[in-house]
Amino acid sequence: ITVIVDGKTLLTKEYGISEVDGHDEINAETVFRLASVSKTITSAAVGSLVQHHKLQWSSKLTDYLGDLHFNNARYAQELTIQHLLSHRTGLIQHAYTNLVEDNVSYRDILNRMDKVPFVCAPGTCYGYQNVVFSLIGDVIEAASNEPFDAYVTRSLFEPLRMENASFGMEKFLNSKHHATPHVRVR
Repeated sequence: ITVIVDGKTLLTKEYGISEVDGHDEINAETVFRLASVSKTITSAAVGSLVQHHKLQWSSKLTDYLGDLHFNNARYAQELTIQHLLSHRTGLIQHAYTNLVEDNVSYRDILNRMDKVPFVCAPGTCYGYQNVVFSLIGDVIEAASNEPFDAYVTRSLFEPLRMENASFGMEKFLNSKHHATPHVRVR
């Protein structure tokens, strides 16, 4: 935890253990899995691209991923970066999260997007997404001409001196000090 008041750091302290049955305490170098925190990082990466005039919040998804097909072509043409980031695509909530949990590849899931129904027009209703939100990574790659993880590392992690931050399970597992889940789900 870090407490900052009026720009001054008042407290920085780590609490906990890195494994539920272990004794290694968490420290400043402990790496955690990102889970949905990656959505915040992804949004910051988009903000960086907007700041550098390589992307706009209102940019159309089809301008970057024109080969992706949805079951409503008109709505697909209306989808913006802002719609994806705010979970207001109009697509049914949690579209294909079950396939992610079944370890179906991201590309195979995208090939099925034309089967996902819209429940409302883009921008008019909320529906939490994982797969559809992941399209932002593809947009970042197209707008930056860099792999998603490389762009995030260069534009966010390195300037903030987040030397231990990374994307991907392999890098997580290969880090010398990482925390494992304390509760088993499924």
